[in-house]
Amino acid sequence: MAAFRSLLVVGLLCSLALFLLTGCPVNPPNGNEGEGEGEGEAAITEGEVILATTDFSTNTTLVAGTYFANSDVSVSAGATLTLLPGVTIKFASGKDLEVESTGKLSAIGTASRPIRLTGQESTRGYWGGLHFNSSNSTVNRLEYVTIEYGGGWWDGNLDLTGSTSSPSRVAVQHCTLRESSKFGFVFSGTNVISSFTANTITSNQLGAGRTTAALVGSLDTASSYSGNDTDVVSVDTSGNLDTDTTFKNIGIPYEFPGDFGVHAKLTLSPGVRLHFGPSKDFSVYSDGSLSAVGTNADPITLTGVEATRGYWGGLRFTDSNSPLNRLEYVTIQYGGGYWDANLFVTGGSTSPSQVAINNCIFEQSKKVGFKFDTYSDITEFTGNSSSGNELGAATVAVNLVGLLNDSGPYSGNDKDAILILVSGTYLDTDATWNVTDADYQFGDDLRVTASLTLGAGTRLVFDSQNEVTVGSTGKLVAVGTAASPIVFTGLTQTAGFWGGLRFDTITVAGSTLDYVTIEYGGGYWDGNLFLAGTWSASNKVTVTNSHFASSGSWGIKTDNANNINADARTANTFAANVSGDVSGI
Repeated sequence: MAAFRSLLVVGLLCSLALFLLTGCPVNPPNGNEGEGEGEGEAAITEGEVILATTDFSTNTTLVAGTYFANSDVSVSAGATLTLLPGVTIKFASGKDLEVESTGKLSAIGTASRPIRLTGQESTRGYWGGLHFNSSNSTVNRLEYVTIEYGGGWWDGNLDLTGSTSSPSRVAVQHCTLRESSKFGFVFSGTNVISSFTANTITSNQLGAGRTTAALVGSLDTASSYSGNDTDVVSVDTSGNLDTDTTFKNIGIPYEFPGDFGVHAKLTLSPGVRLHFGPSKDFSVYSDGSLSAVGTNADPITLTGVEATRGYWGGLRFTDSNSPLNRLEYVTIQYGGGYWDANLFVTGGSTSPSQVAINNCIFEQSKKVGFKFDTYSDITEFTGNSSSGNELGAATVAVNLVGLLNDSGPYSGNDKDAILILVSGTYLDTDATWNVTDADYQFGDDLRVTASLTLGAGTRLVFDSQNEVTVGSTGKLVAVGTAASPIVFTGLTQTAGFWGGLRFDTITVAGSTLDYVTIEYGGGYWDGNLFLAGTWSASNKVTVTNSHFASSGSWGIKTDNANNINADARTANTFAANVSGDVSGI
């Protein structure tokens, strides 16, 4: 039987060689001459055949059977290679199947009679893989095809390359891509995935696949991408994203080995996970937008490949003034390795970044959880939390502190602080600062030229020599309670450590301090509380039930008795002020 089989293969090889030289059809060994033929094409019949050709340059159909490819196989010159149900091609070590720019491949099997492209040995990377090279034909179709043991030349069992002017085009349905020494599939350059439906990508060494950002949206949720050595789809970001795209939840993470820039409309579906490489970042630019709307049950996660603070750069919106920008039920973690936060919102005076942020978690940043600079337009901010971060919960521009209108939590950080970004600017818009479970911490002077209201229990902490000035058009309403006083204090508890609170020639009535503690000030002004200049008694500051302690000079000093309520000395308490309790009353 073995001798007969060898003679049969030799006979088929000779017949195939004759066909390649003459264009005549091969006579099948089972007597079914012409099976699978069509006009202008030759049929290689059922049985085991060693493929002698290296270039299918005329239309050819392979019918059910096992074929051995001992050299590279290509499809070119406008030819179509058709693989019928039941075809198996076994490739020798390092060999591949390439569909060139002028070639086409139709491989349509069935569930009961799939097509199989495999190695002559069942070893990962044994053969090169199937490669479409700028073949832009609607004929290209893979259905019920198993491609296995490839990746020995190309980076995947199925590899597509193309360019803007000459993309590769293919439909992939009900296929199995497995046991690659690299990826199951690779879509690089510019390609068109006509459909990608109900495929199984498993048991591949580097991951399910690698694709450009623009083609991530081609991946369907009915396919299975798990069971690989590393369950990821790697996203090639060399060209960034300039096509509107939706990243679907495919059950495994999308991994970004490079920086990811968005210059189009990007939508992340509930449950999507994006994993970023070391020091890499995610930026949404002026011509891009990001809608990442998860759910409580299926949050969206942006994280590092490794669970280490600062492992990746973070998410940044820069000059992206789009109403589409929205983060809901998004967890951002292990960032702050390039930007100053897990989430950084920035812009310019004419192009602020606009983002709605609700029910998000910012955690384990190398710096702060989130940062909003002066030119940020945060349209919604509710139900968010920031904890487990190294430098604090957040950095927020002074004009945006009023956004923090929920309870967080903002505690549980290495430093339980919200850093206030002043940078020489004034608080010139009426604002209410609500109490949080973290301190408002200042590294610069605070200038108030509008109405500022502080909620009961609010704590303001100042660095060395920093001070607060309420200008002539400003008003401060700080009304605490006996149980929840408002506190102005120093970062270091030393008399005179920070400058103090000053009211300067007030022209607006209504400033009130009640149940307020001011301590460790007087390091710049002449008191923890300093009322400078002379103004109308109708504009006086009312100070009651408050405590002034450990000033580097006076507890309270005023330039004119009209500036403060007459009973300020007795309506408040004092302790350990270097120059004395009250001056000027």
